[in-house]
Amino acid sequence: TNEAEFSIIIIDEYQRHGIGTELLSRLLDVARDEKVERVYAYMLPENVGMRSTCENLGFDVVADDDLYKASILL
Repeated sequence: TNEAEFSIIIIDEYQRHGIGTELLSRLLDVARDEKVERVYAYMLPENVGMRSTCENLGFDVVADDDLYKASILL
């Protein structure tokens, strides 16, 4: 398929400084350049910060069993 799954880990002391948003924005730019059609990730329900980041960047975020799935069509 023409899809890509991502995962980002930011150490606690550097969270809430925009690093995850910047990394994910750049990842989406690369995915577009590479003609990837969809980018997605699974996350735990308590990961509210990443869910919010994904939503702010245009991802659809939906509950998927015990996880959340964020996905965006490029």
